[in-house]
Amino acid sequence: MVNPRAFSTLNNKNGIAMVMVILVMLVMMILITGAVVITVNNNKQTNKTNANNAVYYVAEAGINYQTKSFETFTNDLADTNVEASVFINSVDAWIASSDNHKTVPFDDNNGKTSKSIISAEKITSTDPNNNLYRFTSVGYIGTEQRKLIKEVSIKYVSGDDNGFVVDRAVLTLGTLRVGGADINGPVETYSSAVNAIYYGNGGSSTEAYIPNGANKNTTVYVPDKSNYKSFITKDGFNSILYAAEQPTFPRIIMPSIPTTTTYLPGKVYTSGSSSYAFIDSSTGNMNVTNSISRVWVLQNQTYDMSTLPGTTYYVPIIDISSYDLNFTINVGEKNISLVTNKLILNSPINVVGNGKLTIYVKPNTAATATTTANFQMESSGGNIGNQAHPEKFVVFVGTNYYKLTSKTAAIPLVVSPAGGASYYLSIMAANLEIDLSGGGIIYGYIATNGLRIKVSGGSTAAVVMYFAPNATFTMSGGGAVRGAIISSSFVSEGNAGTTVIYDPSAYNNFPFEILDPVSGGGTTNPTVDIIKGATKEE
Repeated sequence: MVNPRAFSTLNNKNGIAMVMVILVMLVMMILITGAVVITVNNNKQTNKTNANNAVYYVAEAGINYQTKSFETFTNDLADTNVEASVFINSVDAWIASSDNHKTVPFDDNNGKTSKSIISAEKITSTDPNNNLYRFTSVGYIGTEQRKLIKEVSIKYVSGDDNGFVVDRAVLTLGTLRVGGADINGPVETYSSAVNAIYYGNGGSSTEAYIPNGANKNTTVYVPDKSNYKSFITKDGFNSILYAAEQPTFPRIIMPSIPTTTTYLPGKVYTSGSSSYAFIDSSTGNMNVTNSISRVWVLQNQTYDMSTLPGTTYYVPIIDISSYDLNFTINVGEKNISLVTNKLILNSPINVVGNGKLTIYVKPNTAATATTTANFQMESSGGNIGNQAHPEKFVVFVGTNYYKLTSKTAAIPLVVSPAGGASYYLSIMAANLEIDLSGGGIIYGYIATNGLRIKVSGGSTAAVVMYFAPNATFTMSGGGAVRGAIISSSFVSEGNAGTTVIYDPSAYNNFPFEILDPVSGGGTTNPTVDIIKGATKEE
C-alpha cells in the first residue's frame, strides 16, 4: 500500500527543483544577455575609439606634411644665402600660397574618404628676432573630424661670404698705367701685352703680377731698367711675379626690384605752430628739401622706421637736398627696402640701426631721359649715410641715362661727389659712372658696370672697395684711394700726387652677391633655426 504522505513529499521536492532550474536558467540568460550587451557596447566603443584615433592620425599626417614641407622650403631657400629680409618675405609668401591652403588626400579608411584640409598663417611673435607661423590641419574620415594645430618659429642668419678677397691694390683686365702714382701694395694685370704694366717717373708699387708665360721684360715697363727697385719696391725685378691663377672676372648681375605700390605711412613733424610733411601721405614722397617751407622743423629729428608695419615700400621721389639739419633715419633691427623713381642725396642725413636700409632706383631709357638725373650725389659737404656700417645703407641703381641739355643725346648717369661731402654707403649700379673730385669722399663699396670712374679727390683715411670690371679707372691730381681697385684698366695721370693704399678691410662685409673670382677669404654658411611647438587639438 502506497504511503500518501511519502508521495506528497516527493512532489514538493520536484517542484522546488523545477523552480531552481528555472531561476538558474533565468540568471544565466540575464548574464549572457548582459555579456552580449557589454560585448556589443565594447565593440562599438572600440570601433568609435579606433575611428576617432584614425581621424586624429589623419589630422596629424596633415600637420606632419606641412612641417616637413616648411623645413624643405626654408632649407632650400637658405642654401641660396639670400638676405634676411628677402628670406622672411619669401617664407611669408610661401605660407600664404595655395601650397598651404588645400586638401591633402589619403587612402580610404574602410571605404570612407580620408583627407586633411590644411591651412597656415603668420602670427605675431613677442620676439622680434623670431618669425612665428601656425599650421592647422582638420582630419576627416567620412563625417568624423578632428582639428590639430602646431606653431613653428624660425630664425635665419644669412651667410657671410668673404671669399671675394683680392690681395692686390689694383687689379686690371688690361692696361695698368701706374704712371707717377704711389701704390702701397701689389698690382696685377691679366694682359700679356707689351707695357701692360707701365711705371712712370716717381711711380711705384710693392710687387707686379702678370699672367703665366708673359715676358717680364716687355710686359712690365720701368723708365730705368738698371734700378727696378725704385719702381717695384719689394725686390725690384724679382718682384715681377707670375699670378698663380687668373680666373674670369665675376659679372655684376643687378637684383630684381621688389614689386610694390604701398606708400610709407604719412609722417608730419611739428614745432610750435609750424609743421613739415617728411612723408607726404598724398604723393608718397620723402622730402628733406629747402624748396618746401619750414624744413627747419626737421632739425635734430629722427624718423623711426623700426615701427613700420611692413618692410617694403614705394616712395616715388626721395629728395634729400636741404642744408645740414642733423636729421636721422633709424631702421632699428629691421631690414627696410624702398623702391623709388628718383633718389637725391645732395645733403647730409644719418642712417643708423642694426638693420639694413636698401633703396632701389628704377631704371629709365635713353629715350625717356631728361636733364634731371634720377640718382644724384652732389652734396657740398657733411656726412651722408651710415657712418658706422656703410654696408647697411645700400643703393641699387638700375640702368639710367640723363641729358646735359635738352638738345643733347642721352648719356649714362654720372655722379660727382665733391665739396668735402663724405658718403657712407654701398652702391651697385648697372651703368653708373663716377667722378670723385675736390674733397668728395666715399666710404664703403662701389660695384658698377659703368665705363668710367675718375678720382681726383678722395682720402687715404676712407676705406673703399671699387669693383668696375668694364671701367677705365683714372686717377689724377691729389686723387687718393685706400682699399682696393678692380677695373678693366687703370690710368694714373701726371707724374706724382696720386696714392693708392691697399687695405684688405675693404673686403670686410662686402654686401653684394658677386661670385669669388680668386682664392682667398672664407665663408660662413647661412643658418636656419626652426623650433617646432607641441601639436595641440582644438
